[in-house]
Amino acid sequence: MDFFAHIFWTAIIFRNQSPLWIPLLFGAIPDSTSWGVWFVQIIVTGKFRKTFKNFRKRPPDFSKLPKWVWTLYGASHSIFSFAVVFGTLSLITGKIFIPVLAWLVHILLDLPTHSREFLGTPFLWPLSDWKFPGFTWGKLWFILLNWGAIIFFIIYLFGIRGETLILF
Repeated sequence: MDFFAHIFWTAIIFRNQSPLWIPLLFGAIPDSTSWGVWFVQIIVTGKFRKTFKNFRKRPPDFSKLPKWVWTLYGASHSIFSFAVVFGTLSLITGKIFIPVLAWLVHILLDLPTHSREFLGTPFLWPLSDWKFPGFTWGKLWFILLNWGAIIFFIIYLFGIRGETLILF
């Protein structure tokens, strides 16, 4: 699933958490700590234009990505990494820390929406490199279905039901 869809689903699912920015932060962690860090690196080093020069003509060559990106991708999409952070924050706060569950939701949404061949979700990292045999989220039918559902829930919850979000 794409990054922005993760953010919107997090806002929909955790809309009653106040402040909302905390689950939004945790829902963004898996992609931000891998792709986000790499993206910043290619901008800072001046490699952005070269990296995305032919992006519209062909898919990116992921084999040329630095190994550290894949390590961060594995760690940030792992249920074990999530469990360590969830357990630690729950111990520190003395209660189940609900906002961090947005991280788990991100991983669970990625499992069926990433194929093994294209950005499979390494949810068992570092114990196993097995990936769920999902489908590629970039298919037009799924993009339309996913964003259609997001728009439906936004209209229903915030338009028809009149719910509000408290970001801060």
